Amino acid sequence: MFNIIPQPVGILTNSDKKGFTLHAGTTISPYPFSQDFVVFVRKHFNKKVRIHEDTGEEKSIILTLDDTIENDEGYTIKCENRRVYITAKTEKGLFYGLETLKQMLLQTDGKIPYTEITDYPRFARRGFTLTFGRYFYSLDDIKKIIDLMAIHKLNTLNWCDGNNHYTQEDTEKLVAYCQEKKIAFIKDGENKNLSLYNLDFPYGWNTLKKVCNSGGNLTDETQEIYMQMNTEYVPDMKRFEYLTFPRIGAIAENAWAESGYPSFTTFLYKSNDYYKTLDAYNVRYAPIKKACPSFIYKKASSVKYKCAVLGHEGPGTIRKIIKAKQ
Repeated sequence: MFNIIPQPVGILTNSDKKGFTLHAGTTISPYPFSQDFVVFVRKHFNKKVRIHEDTGEEKSIILTLDDTIENDEGYTIKCENRRVYITAKTEKGLFYGLETLKQMLLQTDGKIPYTEITDYPRFARRGFTLTFGRYFYSLDDIKKIIDLMAIHKLNTLNWCDGNNHYTQEDTEKLVAYCQEKKIAFIKDGENKNLSLYNLDFPYGWNTLKKVCNSGGNLTDETQEIYMQMNTEYVPDMKRFEYLTFPRIGAIAENAWAESGYPSFTTFLYKSNDYYKTLDAYNVRYAPIKKACPSFIYKKASSVKYKCAVLGHEGPGTIRKIIKAKQ
């Protein structure tokens, strides 16, 4: 029933049993990230959720730490008898459980049937690289990117500010915001051997289908999965979102879900619900037809991109880009 991205390890639903319906006055256990969930519900469902330690009543979202769960980022969700139980070994696991619950609520308009979910990541490190060259993004833009990383369960921001666009105070604010979203903030050069997907390439060069199928090249021994968004030739947030989404959803599934996700077919099947989540965050994504371009569009997009880069850097840069793509 649910089309969660990234795909959880296991989902079981049963329409014959009582599930959970979001009501005004629903309570949630007190954790640092509980307020974020309260704001989300108020914005998208116009209902007020209360943070309260006494969650024994009906209409409760009960968050519990449990040392018996093996994976530090793993969690379970059970929606039954008008309650939601989210259990995890760490607060990070509880945080990811709430991110999944947000998608479930959006897909059911707040009325979730009896559901059990077991989930944990395939790879321990799942990152996103931001490279700032010619263009400057506001702190609000970067915080939005961090929010979108969190809903995709990405846990590392690799920060590359070679031209020193941002002050030490700016950086400290972003580090603190990343901590709220359970994301490690790592400056350029502190990590080596990164596995990069070039999301700055237009869809004519790096299609959604190609990104979906890239998981076949990953092995379970690999613990460092990174994707790159080089903003040197991406002038603004609108273009950034168009180039990044929906491809980042496919990459997040490669990094989190079990081997075999996503296939191009399954991702397309889930795309309508995935776009509902992106709409909730006002993401200006590429439509499926642009993310899966025709042969003619591929060629036109490639020529346009080469010309744009040529205007900035000259033929030498074009050769470097082509070599990197290969």
